[in-house]
Amino acid sequence: MIASLKSALSAKQYDILAQATQSLEAAAQRGEFTAWSIACPMRLYDHTEQPLLVSCCYADEWLRAPVNPQVRNSSHHPVFDLASLTKPLLAGLSFCLLNGESWREKLFVPGVAAAALQDLTLGHDQAAQILSSAGDLESLRLIDLFNHQSGLPAWRWFGRGLFNPDQRTLGSIHEGSSGSMLNFDASRQVSFRRNLVAALLSQRNSTNPAAASKNSTYSDCGYYLLSKILEADQPQSTGTYWREALQRINGSLGTQFAHASLTPETAAHAVPFFRYLKTEDTGGRDASSFPSYGPCNDSNANLLACLGPQVAEVSCHAGLFGSVGDVWKGFSYLVGLLGDNVGFTSSLKNDRFCFCLDTPTGPSTTSTASPEIADEVFGHLGYTGTSAWFHRPTGNGWVLLTNRTSGRVESRTEPAPRIWRFDLGNRSVFAIQEPGKSVAEVSAEDWLECRERHTEAGVLIWDSKQCGPFANISDLRRSTGALLWPFAGTP
Repeated sequence: MIASLKSALSAKQYDILAQATQSLEAAAQRGEFTAWSIACPMRLYDHTEQPLLVSCCYADEWLRAPVNPQVRNSSHHPVFDLASLTKPLLAGLSFCLLNGESWREKLFVPGVAAAALQDLTLGHDQAAQILSSAGDLESLRLIDLFNHQSGLPAWRWFGRGLFNPDQRTLGSIHEGSSGSMLNFDASRQVSFRRNLVAALLSQRNSTNPAAASKNSTYSDCGYYLLSKILEADQPQSTGTYWREALQRINGSLGTQFAHASLTPETAAHAVPFFRYLKTEDTGGRDASSFPSYGPCNDSNANLLACLGPQVAEVSCHAGLFGSVGDVWKGFSYLVGLLGDNVGFTSSLKNDRFCFCLDTPTGPSTTSTASPEIADEVFGHLGYTGTSAWFHRPTGNGWVLLTNRTSGRVESRTEPAPRIWRFDLGNRSVFAIQEPGKSVAEVSAEDWLECRERHTEAGVLIWDSKQCGPFANISDLRRSTGALLWPFAGTP
């Protein structure tokens, strides 16, 4: 590792970082992913807490538009498809920032969901029948939706809001997702939402709703419904709700999050990933036969994003993009909102979730939080290989971002080097690792020139047709967490 880092870190921290980066690079060389970022807190000499941010990828994968590398900013770390980290980082943050001090009380108000669903499905006979027969919906609260207690299934194909049930393909979608898949006008968008909400409600288990107990069923469908309910609760922001929500998050926290349904071109600036699009029926096809379409990995978020930014059909279950610095700021803020009131935190929790955050579940958890602190640890995982876990009382934690849904191909005579960036408080260190050589520190100018030169080569660098099997990085998450918790002194 870089020798000059020793002056900014303790000997223990340097050894931990060396082990963590070696482990991650070994996984990258095995082909489990091509890019990674980590974050964990470090105490600086002025006793302030700043996260240590480290990123590494191939030089031709760091696709964000070049900027002054001397300025410390989260945008100087590669952008990832965050997958299910969207749930806390978009749904959770937007709700809390919009409602200010009243966010806690609003979570428990009954009837908010039922009223919104009535408006969303107005004129839809099937939905009206479902709503009238499901009396328990009147007691459904926002906390039940945030905590995956909506009674909805884990996953259903959202295309049922667009197509007949027997239509299995989306032949009109084309790669290059900046355009719209369909010619949507306002009436068709309303019809789509009604159809999809009705289809999801028809799958709801209301005979023994999870909200009546402390049990949860992890549900992307529930978070789509939550997204529409949050929009309906602010009718004055119809059509602009999520744009305003992201502006509020980025403005308040100094982040640069983007969502595929609002700015699908973000995908062009992210590290490689497979743009996955499947329907309900795979027709017996091998997963590798699915085409690569759209601006994000998640199939349903991808479908919604392919409708185009003018439709802006956002679901908070997936589709968010950001860097490791963005994720650190978002989770730090959310976990900090839980405060020191253990009783209040307990009121937000069920068997697994606390508001929009996940909790460690048993000794096999990838959080690797010790039993002494596990009850106060909150975070989330994402399918694309993203992770974040934080300890509420101390604010310590760690973030790991990877692009495990990628498949690199080398089609050039000169393989691209690996490039590194370390941010340590107000100091940044840059490094390049040429093929077959050791990591070497370089100037910011040389690092940026290398990045620009390889990015501009315009050569295919990943296999857009690869669709799994993707690497299981559970053990890597555990080993990374086991190293990073002690970095800032957390047991």
